[in-house]
Amino acid sequence: MNHCPKSSLADSSSLSMWTPTRQVVKI
Repeated sequence: MNHCPKSSLADSSSLSMWTPTRQVVKI
């Protein structure tokens, strides 16, 4: 799990969903 907001949002190669708890859930 990546806790980098910008990096995770900009990472289009990996599907990631931001949760209200500020955690990245990899699908």
